[in-house]
Amino acid sequence: GLVLAVLLTLFLVGLVVTQWQQSVSGRGRVIALSPTERHQRLESPVDGRSSRVLGAEGQQVEQDEIVIEIADVDPRFMERLESEAELVRLREQAASGRREALEDRVTALQRSRELALAAADARIDMAKERVRQAEQAVIAAEAQRDAAALNLPRITELADKGRRSTRDAELAELDVKRAEADLQRARATQQASTQEVTSLQADRRRIEQETTAGINDARAAENSAKAEQAAARADIVRLDTRIARQLTQAVRVPRQSSVVRVIAQEGQLVKQGGPLSELVPVPTSRAVE
Repeated sequence: GLVLAVLLTLFLVGLVVTQWQQSVSGRGRVIALSPTERHQRLESPVDGRSSRVLGAEGQQVEQDEIVIEIADVDPRFMERLESEAELVRLREQAASGRREALEDRVTALQRSRELALAAADARIDMAKERVRQAEQAVIAAEAQRDAAALNLPRITELADKGRRSTRDAELAELDVKRAEADLQRARATQQASTQEVTSLQADRRRIEQETTAGINDARAAENSAKAEQAAARADIVRLDTRIARQLTQAVRVPRQSSVVRVIAQEGQLVKQGGPLSELVPVPTSRAVE
């Protein structure tokens, strides 16, 4: 038992002091540890022509150093872009001015409609008042006619009995005729007043329809000006972006690197996003893969 305990103790001590190291053989390559330090390709920011190649194959270049310059194929392309952008800005300003003028016109038309409708309502109210007065006049004329009609037989009977003169009977008959004529005039006035109300109400509807149509036309023109202004602003952004890209014609190195391959030779036409050269950044740390 003692021997077994001693052997176990020696075994444990051996495990503690023994250095364990594992290794395996194989093939691989040493690469940069960071992906940003690995093989990279420079691309053209714009369409154009490679006017000058400054970085030769095998040359080490520093960060922000220019390796290739891109010139536009058309030497007046920038001038035309700027002229087009200026015309679009003028179009946007014109659309903005037209929109503001139409906004003011809509406001003025709305105010004009309110005043016109208020005036029409006032005329209708006055005509309705005349109708009310004509109705009262008809009631009064009917009462006057009825009174004259009731008085005529009594005066006639008295005249027949000699208690009233013939002249009184004639005047009573004349009163009936006059009251009947007054009633007819009152009824005619009432009818004319009622027709005037109907006519004024129709006129109000016409005013409302015409002014509403004018406002809708102005609003449609205003919306058209807004759309034109928005389109012009979008064109301005597009042209400004193209101009900015055309100005970015010097291709610089993002970090210290070595040029391993020049793809775009001097004088060669290049497309936006097309390859110009291939670089290998100088790594700060390495790994094996």
